Amino acid sequence: MARPKELKTVKDRIENAFLDLMDEKPYPEITITDIINKAEVARVSYYRNYSSIVDIIDSVTDKMAEDFSVELLPVFTCGDKRKMRRFLFNFFYSFQEHFDKICPENTLNREVIMNRLREKLNAVESEAHLDSFPQKYSIVAKLAIIEAIAHRWAGDGFKESPEEMIDYCIHIITSF
Repeated sequence: MARPKELKTVKDRIENAFLDLMDEKPYPEITITDIINKAEVARVSYYRNYSSIVDIIDSVTDKMAEDFSVELLPVFTCGDKRKMRRFLFNFFYSFQEHFDKICPENTLNREVIMNRLREKLNAVESEAHLDSFPQKYSIVAKLAIIEAIAHRWAGDGFKESPEEMIDYCIHIITSF
């Protein structure tokens, strides 16, 4: 999948080159030389931004987790169904877009990204410092439900529409 070359930063170019390469081959076969050639950047530019390929995966999944978590805690703690629907709308559309970009058919690449994203979302939840028993575990349960449903939805090839997924999730996560 071709991505635009007119990107804002060297870091953007490197990340997008890496994602393009993940479309072409399994993650362990991607080399730094492959990345810098695809990104059309100097090796020194690569090392100015990253110390390893794992750093690129961390950067990409950090962005995804941040996009997901910016609204996460306020939405889950306020109980407003309208805000929850808006959050889920943004999440499912964004998830489908990101998944298509970073999780090609290659199962190993998909698992590497999904496992890293799952770790980051768990870290966001644990940093929330929620004091009450119901709040703490309710958010964990809701996050797990959304993550598991999104993962299954992706694994099934996004057969249902994002709207169907939103309606299903709203039904489940507002029931407790």
